[in-house]
Amino acid sequence: MAKTNIDLHLHPYSEIYGVKPVLKAMKKNDVKILGLPYYNENNFCRIRAGTNNLDGYKKEEGNISIKMKDKETGSEFYLLRAEELMNKENLHLLVIGKISGLKPYNPIMRNIEAGIKNNAIVMIDHPFADAEQAYKPITAKKKAELEEIAKEFGNEIAWEWNGYCKPWFRNTARSLMNAPLAISENSLDCNKYLGADANRELENFAAEMNGKGWKINIVADSDIHARSKGALEEIGRAYFEIDDSRIDFSSEEKMLGTMKNAIREGEGIGYENHKNYVSSWHLARHFIIPYILRMGRNRG
Repeated sequence: MAKTNIDLHLHPYSEIYGVKPVLKAMKKNDVKILGLPYYNENNFCRIRAGTNNLDGYKKEEGNISIKMKDKETGSEFYLLRAEELMNKENLHLLVIGKISGLKPYNPIMRNIEAGIKNNAIVMIDHPFADAEQAYKPITAKKKAELEEIAKEFGNEIAWEWNGYCKPWFRNTARSLMNAPLAISENSLDCNKYLGADANRELENFAAEMNGKGWKINIVADSDIHARSKGALEEIGRAYFEIDDSRIDFSSEEKMLGTMKNAIREGEGIGYENHKNYVSSWHLARHFIIPYILRMGRNRG
C-alpha cells in the first residue's frame, strides 16, 4: 500500500535561499507533507511569497497549506502553516494548521486549547529537553507538569520524537557546561530518567503514562534548522508515514483532519514512525556552533 511521508518540523530560512530548494529536497527525500514553523511568530507569508510564480510548479494556495505540483512529474508537495511557541512554563509547543488565538508565553494549557479549537495538530515539542538550555535535562517539577498535560488532553495532542536530540551531543554538552546529571534523585528513578537521551526519556514517559491509562502518541520529526540550502538535505531524516488511503486530499481541512485522526489512533495503527537522528556534521554546522555563538535569532 502506498504511503505518505510526513515531516512536521523544519525551520525555514526562505529569505536566504527561497522555497524551490525546499521542494527539491522534499522530492529527493520522498517527503510529501512538510510543516514549516516559525518561532513565536506567524510568518507563513514568507512561504506564500516564495512560492509565487515558481518555475516548474503549479501552485494551489489555501489558508493553512500550499500545494505545489511538479509540472513535469505530476508529484504534489504540501507546505503546512505552523508555529512553534515558547510558553509560560518554559515548554515549547508545535502547532500545525490554523494558529489563531495562539500567543507566545501564554500558559501552555491555554495555547493547547486554542490549537485544539482550531482543529490543528498540536504537539509537545522536545518535552524532555529544556526549552531554553537545550543540553539540560528537565526538572522533576517539569515532568509533573507534563503528566498533568497528558492527563488533561490525552490523544488530542501528540508528543515529539526529535531528530536533533542526539544523545552524544546532549551528554557531552551537559558535561562541559556542568548541567545536572539527572532530573531529581529524590523524585525520579535516576537510572531511568537521565538528561542526555531526551527521546528515550519520552519513550519511558509514554510507557509509564500508557500503563496508567493515559494515551501518549509519539510522532517523529526532524526539527531541521535549515540555515543554508545544504541543511535541507536532512529533510525527512525523522518522519512518520500514513497509508495514502487514510488521508483525504480533497481539501486542506480534510487533509489535516485525517492526519490528526491517524495520529489519534496511535503508532502501529494509524501511522508508523521512522526515528533517525540528523548527521553529526549537520548538527554541528547548523545547530551546535550557532547555539554556542548565539548566531541570529532563535528559531526553536
